[in-house]
Amino acid sequence: MGKVLSIDLAYRRAADFGVCTIMEREGRAVRVRFLSASELGIADPPDGVQCGRAIRDFCRNESIPLVLIDGPQGWKSRTSTLKHARVCECPD
Repeated sequence: MGKVLSIDLAYRRAADFGVCTIMEREGRAVRVRFLSASELGIADPPDGVQCGRAIRDFCRNESIPLVLIDGPQGWKSRTSTLKHARVCECPD
């Protein structure tokens, strides 16, 4: 039996994260547990380094070998001149 952590990231508030653990057996989900970002140790405002460390530490403590991540490609810098997008989302 294995365990997976699945996260849908958000960049404004930790409360907007979607987080769950999935227990699998023989390739099938047998139990899903929804968590808050704060249960992983992620606080506001979300920060890439803080999130990475919290996810790593949670997975180590829970013996989770696989993390699935979805969501923003990167955080929008407060100093960016782009009003509605991050640099990684703009064509050259």
